[in-house]
Amino acid sequence: MPNLLFFAPCEKVIVDQNNTASIISILEELKVQIVAGISIPPDSVIPMQWAILTLWEQASTWDMGRSFEQRMSLLTESGKLLVESVNEFKLEKPRHRVIAQIVGMPISDPGIRKIRISIREKADSPKEWKEVSIYSFTIELIQPPPANAIH
Repeated sequence: MPNLLFFAPCEKVIVDQNNTASIISILEELKVQIVAGISIPPDSVIPMQWAILTLWEQASTWDMGRSFEQRMSLLTESGKLLVESVNEFKLEKPRHRVIAQIVGMPISDPGIRKIRISIREKADSPKEWKEVSIYSFTIELIQPPPANAIH
């Protein structure tokens, strides 16, 4: 099974003409301004585009030429699944990069978010997922100060 060398949730991944990847704005905390006095409906999502860059490395000769599936799971602090994305890749070189593009960020349950990366071999009979990394960031809802507030 390939080893995870690197994993970064970010605003954007740019791949230049030399096939070099750059990450823009790593997700550490997300502050979302909301209208004062209005409650956020359950399952609210903002139309934010974001990405996850992973870099996998061949762990043994067995990995070469095999197909794998990478699963990204976005969870609340309590473990509720909010978003899931599965990307298939075939290891044809010693290293393989996966860029998962995601549209939408759930905000109705602010606080700590966890992104879990798992991998399994792609096979006719599904194998068990192996969790390889977890990354945490926070979502905070901010109300603007009242218009008549003295500064």
